Amino acid sequence: MNANTGGLGRLIVAPQPVLLSLRWLIGVPPRAEPLDDKTTPLHATLFVHLAGVKLFSRKSIDDSEPELANRRMMLALMNLGALGSQEDVYASMDRTIRLWREFGLHTVRDLGAPAADLFERFVGVEIEDALAIGFALMAHVTTWEPRKPVQLKRSIDPAVPDDIRDRCYAFLVQELEESLGTLGPPVSEFDLLAVESRPVLGVEGGVIVLDEQMLWRRCTSGLFWNVHDALKQRSECEAESFRTAFGSMVEELVETSLRRLAPIDLAGGSNYYTEGDLKSAYGPRVPRCDAIVDVGGALLFVEVVSGRLSVQARVFADLAKLETDFDRLVIGKCRQIDGAMMCFLEDEEPLTRIARRGHVPVLVPVLVVGGGFPVNPLSYQYIRERLRQEGFFTDACISGLCLLDLEDVDEIEGLHEHGYDVARLLQEWQASELQDVPLNNYLLSIGISGDVRRPARIRESVDATFRDVVRRLGFDPDKPRGDQQR
Repeated sequence: MNANTGGLGRLIVAPQPVLLSLRWLIGVPPRAEPLDDKTTPLHATLFVHLAGVKLFSRKSIDDSEPELANRRMMLALMNLGALGSQEDVYASMDRTIRLWREFGLHTVRDLGAPAADLFERFVGVEIEDALAIGFALMAHVTTWEPRKPVQLKRSIDPAVPDDIRDRCYAFLVQELEESLGTLGPPVSEFDLLAVESRPVLGVEGGVIVLDEQMLWRRCTSGLFWNVHDALKQRSECEAESFRTAFGSMVEELVETSLRRLAPIDLAGGSNYYTEGDLKSAYGPRVPRCDAIVDVGGALLFVEVVSGRLSVQARVFADLAKLETDFDRLVIGKCRQIDGAMMCFLEDEEPLTRIARRGHVPVLVPVLVVGGGFPVNPLSYQYIRERLRQEGFFTDACISGLCLLDLEDVDEIEGLHEHGYDVARLLQEWQASELQDVPLNNYLLSIGISGDVRRPARIRESVDATFRDVVRRLGFDPDKPRGDQQR
């Protein structure tokens, strides 16, 4: 980058054109070009940006319709935000095991086995094996330095069991030869589905991780698709049963964390109310959210949805489907939160047994999207405009909508344990100039980082998981790396 090629110097390269270029190269056989002494790293960088601009057709975009252009820009930012997100490996490892092991019984009734057992049945390895192989591959990337080989030996290490590695490779690795013959060019400027679904490239003599964040998501939240797609091959009914059960797993995971925010009521009452409590208090026909947490000066009205943006919207740039996704994941769920708030404001006594408070507490609407919902100024502004049109959250005592993911829920639990007023933090976030960015970014901006955002329970479980991962990779966790037997 510092070569004498015109003084451009260091450039900032966004992940979207880089990954789109990789996607194109593994789908379309490149034409051989001779190299000469004038070839520099700058040429590669310029090619990446050129590919990001040129590898798709914009003929379907009508520039005379600014609303469509704005929606497409919003979709671009949502995709770019998802690509650039950094997941806490430590916390996500704990969350994945808890989700499948602790809360996986929801699949027993309709599918005959716990979720973790279904995964092992269809994939041939345990959830922990997938984490182990994914972690080993990602470690090569995160410790890589210039002038070291980019590709990793296909065996990873002689100690790694062949059967576990090969079964994980079956859903993680795409062979270059196969991709060149079957993949073809991207269908849109957002078509990274091939990289997401199999984020490791198999080449002669080894494997190359195309993107470490996509790899880790594939080995954590992406494990859902292994079971879902296997069941879908048998019947759509079974796939639907799994989607429903998985939604219940995510909901229970979130509610378990939120219960820890509710202070103990010394009078024997409750500061945590469920959807069932709302039904008993206000009847079966009124809108209900999943939980209400009374933290003293404020109440969190929480709704949980396990879904994610559809492939049609996110990958194929179907803007009509994008609007449907907003309705399904956000607006429709806000209708339930708003309905519960209106019942509470009209008369809270049926729920809390409190006839009249000295002052009306702040009500904080919280929507947890389990599959993640990329937050940026355009998407948040669109949501706020839709909420205004629907007339939701208009009362003066209701704060701005807090849109969270599963990692945010873990962080809220950790902050509560360390003495932070979580409700106040959420209110201040939505009252700040950073209201349109993810909660994680806001916390960093005010100096909150590190272990203070991790619940104490994570340390013991993840330490045990890391030891298990090392053992599954064929090493003795009690011996230094250099002393391991080969």
